[in-house]
Amino acid sequence: MWSRTKQPDTGVWVPNHFVPLVHQSDTEDLNSTLDSTAHTHQESALVSDVSLASSRPSDVFEMGNIDTPLRGELQSSSFLDNTECLRLLALDLNGLADIPDGLKENVYFVLNNADNVARRKASARSVFWDDCGVWSSEGTGTPPFYYLLCEDGPPAYIRCVKGVFGKRVKGSFEALTPQPKPEQVLVVRRSYSKLKRDPTYRRRVTWLDHMTRNWSKPLAIVEYCGKYPQHSASHGNSVKETEYVRTKPAVVAAVDVELKSRK
Repeated sequence: MWSRTKQPDTGVWVPNHFVPLVHQSDTEDLNSTLDSTAHTHQESALVSDVSLASSRPSDVFEMGNIDTPLRGELQSSSFLDNTECLRLLALDLNGLADIPDGLKENVYFVLNNADNVARRKASARSVFWDDCGVWSSEGTGTPPFYYLLCEDGPPAYIRCVKGVFGKRVKGSFEALTPQPKPEQVLVVRRSYSKLKRDPTYRRRVTWLDHMTRNWSKPLAIVEYCGKYPQHSASHGNSVKETEYVRTKPAVVAAVDVELKSRK
């Protein structure tokens, strides 16, 4: 079924929104008829529907219309706690293909981070594209945090001092005996940044730097905390108060491939 997300500006009706209609009888189980590839396409479609409607941050994006564990709201305008972050990173899902366009205030998304895993193997920086504007991460890094996988209960936070794992007991470091194996330790990294034109609007990205057999999905959690500023900021030699939106990495990569493959 083809439709439009808004009234056309001219007299010509042009569809820009596609909704697949699937027939299902009362006795059929839809989940049993969809293969893993279809599930992947469904997760990606959660984002593509919205990006067709708008590509500007000033447009309102309704966050709660789709029932999915890949997005949610932040409580009390603060980032997720460690336990919830680890729970989301353990989801057996492919994650969203991209961060949705539109207004993002006190929300989080679970993103497919496979591209960044490949980039880091090639000694390149991770890229988390969005349409919010220019982010500043001066004075911040991505130090590792270590968690020990436990047989019962959630992973426990541990420290690593000169390659030795341990815990802080009564103000002093106490090494674990025996030392955990590499597959028993989760290495979590976080990136903090503030919007350049309004430092009160913050973003945090959390991902696993080292994955074990039971944590094999390359996921990243992208959180947006605070109220998004409605004013724009000029850039470069621009004479207008219009902030640019960076080109998506996938588009840049595709252009790079085309340039290399053509004379």
